[in-house]
Parts: sequence; structure tokens; C-alpha cells
Amino acid sequence: LIIRLGHHPLTWALQRLVDDDIEQIQVTPANHLIDPDHRLGGQIVADPAELFRGLVDRLDAVDDTAWLRAHREAEAAIEAQLDLAIADEARLNAPRFWRELGALLPDGCRLCYSSSMQVRHLESFMSAAERDFELHFNRGLNGIDGVVSMAAGLAAGATARKTVLVIGDVALRHDAQALMLAVEMGLDLTVFVVDNDGGEIFEYLPGAGFEAVHEKHFATGGHAPLADALPRAVDIDAPGSWEDFRRCARDALAADGLKVLRVATDRRADRALRT
Repeated sequence: LIIRLGHHPLTWALQRLVDDDIEQIQVTPANHLIDPDHRLGGQIVADPAELFRGLVDRLDAVDDTAWLRAHREAEAAIEAQLDLAIADEARLNAPRFWRELGALLPDGCRLCYSSSMQVRHLESFMSAAERDFELHFNRGLNGIDGVVSMAAGLAAGATARKTVLVIGDVALRHDAQALMLAVEMGLDLTVFVVDNDGGEIFEYLPGAGFEAVHEKHFATGGHAPLADALPRAVDIDAPGSWEDFRRCARDALAADGLKVLRVATDRRADRALRT
């Protein structure tokens, strides 16, 4: 039995693992069915937190059973394999960026992230189970518009929580002027830009083999440097190693105001590492 909360799972690997013969039940706070693959066998309309609190009250204490131990051991093995796969990658890359970021974000952080490969890398590589994050995303018309504005709006309404945005270079260019809003309003916002000079998700299409045509019409790379596309009032740090990244990230997360960090990666190398 699979109990699904919210939307259809986005991670490709998870979608492949979900067998059609396994019963699935969706729990949603509103009567809105989200089942693009037509795999759901039932739906419970309820607040998920209230539902599970009610179930806990009706159950006896759960012992450390063999089933629970097996899941914990599997999780530990997977985490170890992920770390091993990217440990020797000295170059900056998206998978290790999310692993590193997961270890640096403070508890209670408000984490905003862009669409496309950012959400997929987050789901696949970030690990911070012992901390509580508030997650926000904005699909937008094409997945790239208004993402900085969303994060700025959340930072404007923030209290004690740190607001962090992870965004790709294409999405940032579409909403770069919103960074001026953060400057003028004195918002506490840290922006991590994964800059791979284009859209990494299109590297997974069959047309990626058509170099010039793919680059022009899908990847949309070859722009002016990212720093030249930002408003003049916005400074950007660009760490060149993982040691520099950790230092810059810690400083940015500890400071007030707008901080922008550029993490330069190679989208084709990231695709090879991911697969």
C-alpha cells in the first residue's frame, strides 16, 4: 500500500519504481484528484497532519520492528551510495551542490526552488531529514517566470525564518529585475544560482544530439555572463571550489540582506553524473 500526500511524484526514478499492481491512496486537504497516470485506488479528503495525528492516537506504540529496521538500513545504504558517487567530483556540479546545501541550511529555513531540474535534483540528492524546512515553489506559465518575485514576496513577509532561493540561470534571467525589489526593500534573501549556461532538462531529450539546433532552440545557452544580466546594485559571489562554496554559503546564510551566489556547473556533465 502506498499512501500519497499531495501531488503526483515528479522524480523519474520514483515513477519507475511505483508498480501498477500496488494500491495507492491519495490524501489531500481538498477534493481535487491529482492522478495523471490513473493509478489511484482511493482518495481521502482530509488535512494530512490531522489525519495522521488521529491515526497515531488509535494505534499502540510502534516497536522497532524488523520492517522498520529494514527501511532504516536501506535508507542508510542509499545515503552512503549517494555520497560515494559524488565524493570524488572536485568540479562544481548540481547533484553535489544539493547535498552540500542540505548540510548547510539552518533549521526552520524557508526554502524556495525553481522548476525544471532544480526540483528533480532536490528530490534526488538533498538530505536534511533531521531539520524542518518550509518549502515553496512556483510553476508559473512555463516554469521559469516570476520565481525571484515569489521568493522576494516570501522574504517580505518573513519573521525570524531565513529565506533561501535556488534557481537556474535561465529562470533568473527572466526575473532578474525582481532582485532590485529585494535591494530596495532591504529583504533578507539568499539566492543560489545554478548556472549551467542553459536549460539542463533539455539534455534529456533525443534532440540533444543535434548540437547547434539544440543549443539555439532548447538549451538557449551562449548568453552574456550572468553577472552582466543582473542589476548593477546586486553583487554576486562565484566560488570556484567546494571549500569556497561552503565558506561563501555559510557567510551568506549568516548575513542579513540580499546575497547572490553563482554555482557554475556543466549541464552535460551533470546529466552524465545523474544517470
